[in-house]
Amino acid sequence: MKSVLLGNGINIQFGGKAYSNYFIMERIRYRAKLDSYLQLFGNVLTSCEIVSILDGFVNIANDLRNGAYDQYIDGDKGIEEAIKDFKCRYNANINASYEIMLEDWFLLVQVFFLKNNDITDNKTAAIQGFERLILDAIYNGGKIQELFKKIPRKVKRFFNTYDNIFTLNYDNNLEMLTKKTVFHLHGDFSVLA
Repeated sequence: MKSVLLGNGINIQFGGKAYSNYFIMERIRYRAKLDSYLQLFGNVLTSCEIVSILDGFVNIANDLRNGAYDQYIDGDKGIEEAIKDFKCRYNANINASYEIMLEDWFLLVQVFFLKNNDITDNKTAAIQGFERLILDAIYNGGKIQELFKKIPRKVKRFFNTYDNIFTLNYDNNLEMLTKKTVFHLHGDFSVLA
């Protein structure tokens, strides 16, 4: 039995730079400036504050790289391993928020709340809010669901040689392309949470 696991590389390959970290971050910033995300944060944060928080991830990431959060780990082996992995992958100074992989935002939110445990009641809402920002920007007004139209037939034939297709992506392009069941490990846009 043959299986394949795919990530966002396939979306970048056929959807172009629009699905790179840089453009996903730019969409988040643009939509934040249009006040599209105020309701996500209960109208507590302004659009400027949301953009400021995104920019603040750069400082948190560099502080994390430089060990400024090590003292707050408090024996949590999962966080400790995640930070160790983060430090290995980010071995140079981070200058812009798009240089931080989207998956790492959640670690940065976690360590922020480790350091600021007096406001830890907001952690779940903050994580959910950032998750929705990211998903909205990846969804790109539904355009991501149309990428299968750009994928050549030879790629379709290639994927049809696999018995199981697993993906980390939320879009449904592989299903549309292959007419097969695709297993979404993080969830998908066609199923409401």
